[in-house]
Amino acid sequence: MDFLKISDMCLENKNWKESIFITIDVDWASDEVLKDTIDILSDSNIKATILMTHKTDLIQDIEKNPLFELGIHPNFNFLLNSDFRYGKNYCEVIDYYLKIVPNSKVVRSHSVTQNTSILEYFKKNGLVYDLNTEVPFSSNIMLKPYVDWTGLIKVPYFWQENISFAYNWNLDSSLFTNNNFLKVFNFHPIHIFLNTESIERYNTARPYLQTFHRLKAYKNNHDIGVRTFLNNLIGRQI
Repeated sequence: MDFLKISDMCLENKNWKESIFITIDVDWASDEVLKDTIDILSDSNIKATILMTHKTDLIQDIEKNPLFELGIHPNFNFLLNSDFRYGKNYCEVIDYYLKIVPNSKVVRSHSVTQNTSILEYFKKNGLVYDLNTEVPFSSNIMLKPYVDWTGLIKVPYFWQENISFAYNWNLDSSLFTNNNFLKVFNFHPIHIFLNTESIERYNTARPYLQTFHRLKAYKNNHDIGVRTFLNNLIGRQI
């Protein structure tokens, strides 16, 4: 199977049926943690869509790499709690993130926040692919992309680490790739770096997410975890 960026998806020829799409929600990862994910994908020549949450000098390096495309990962949670750090309304929040990644074509909101007005503003501002629909693998629903009423291409995704932990899915990548439906995997750099095998490991490491020399002590070096899963999925030899 080919690994494609989200914008490589073609609804007409249905190239998504024989492809795998890796998306990365950066979620304010430190530069060291984000670079770890970028290096894994680059070393294996794997295309991916990286959804940004903040400004970082690494953006320029990612933009120069033809394997990758950048999208936005806007966080509306603060706004919903009357905290206006990213904007006083949903339009200002989206504008804030579009300044980080101008001309972005791909979006997934933090906490998959969406409503009609947000989707329409995405479309108005040139976004093309909306990744805000999560349908878990265990639902056995045959996923496919589709065009919604705004004209956005909706791209459902079926696997993410915390969902995997909640459902207690087996971290065997072959279980998720031998099917003729849309296969969009979503990863977070922190879970790749930690090789998280349970939410408990992440919660223990949380106080040190921005303190890299301390964070390294919480890596899982023994059990199968998210890093192992990703390496197996992309055929990386370790």
